[in-house]
Amino acid sequence: MLRLLPGRVAAGAGPTYAAASRRFSRIMITHCVFINYRDDTTPQAKLAILDGLLALRPRIDGLINIMVGNNTSPEGLDKGFSEGFIVTFRDGAARDRYLADDEHAKVGAAIVAAAQGGTDGIFVYDLEH
Repeated sequence: MLRLLPGRVAAGAGPTYAAASRRFSRIMITHCVFINYRDDTTPQAKLAILDGLLALRPRIDGLINIMVGNNTSPEGLDKGFSEGFIVTFRDGAARDRYLADDEHAKVGAAIVAAAQGGTDGIFVYDLEH
């Protein structure tokens, strides 16, 4: 039996796990956002961003979960991205509703304003699973 690993191509240049699983089920999206805050960003500003983010959960159909936290890795490879959040969506359509939402745009603008160098201080990565 051939075992496929997430993001890996099986021996013989077979399909990736995500491609293979698409044939059998809906693809969930994990939206990862990491922030390198400016040094002068206050705890109150960070809390307001968090509150705005969490307020999106009941607004967006298909938004399953939001996890937030500080970087705790001892590796020292965070490149200044000290805090972040991960949003899980039922599918790509739910993620797209989130991206188009007016309140999401306001939270996003607050993050950009608080990040070191604006959008340079934000790293976004979406995973299909």
